[in-house]
Amino acid sequence: MKSGYCRYTCLKSDGSEAVVGLAMTGEFVTDFNNGVRRIPALASQVASVRTEVLQLPFVYALDKLCQSEPNFLYTASDALFRMCYTRFLDLYILSPAERYCKFIDAYPDIASTIKAKELASYLQISHQHLLRIKKSQGKGDKSD
Repeated sequence: MKSGYCRYTCLKSDGSEAVVGLAMTGEFVTDFNNGVRRIPALASQVASVRTEVLQLPFVYALDKLCQSEPNFLYTASDALFRMCYTRFLDLYILSPAERYCKFIDAYPDIASTIKAKELASYLQISHQHLLRIKKSQGKGDKSD
């Protein structure tokens, strides 16, 4: 991502969209694990705002990265595991308000542009709950 952000989405059993991940400026946008295994992606990658991306064929990019950085697969897999494990643990040990604050601290530029419904889905809380959190912190709701 050169600018903007994308959301990773999956469909829930009721047909509604769940935001299961986000890719921000400076990050890769890919279903890395399934790309390495050369099987279809499990999540869709959707631009949420106007974005600028550098698009490369996955196999080409992976080959170049592995040539220039022999430990790339290990490093990327480890980073992906740590990110997923941290998000998993955060669901148990942080309140929704704490998860919201952690997101805002990590991505202050996106905080003002992300749609409240997308952020609520990502945080695994209802839209109304997110609005209550924002109101209690005096931030109001400027994005929806």
